[in-house]
Amino acid sequence: MEELNSRGLVQPRRLESGSVYTILRRMEHRGLLSSEWERVESGPDRRIYKITENGVEALRIGLKTMVGRKALIDDLVAFYREHLQQE
Repeated sequence: MEELNSRGLVQPRRLESGSVYTILRRMEHRGLLSSEWERVESGPDRRIYKITENGVEALRIGLKTMVGRKALIDDLVAFYREHLQQE
């Protein structure tokens, strides 16, 4: 949660902390993550998640898709600036 918060992803009207755990459980059910409980002496035990090989492959596919979409958006912005933007 700290990492998500530091990236600005856990904020009001964006991604609530309860939603994160629901998403993690769904990802685990789909085989993208595995988890185990870690005992903590001072405080409640916590669940530790690790990405699986299937999860790594899903990330690779997702990143490839995002890179392609970014290239399209970059081309559209360049076209706009060259042909439509008024100075």
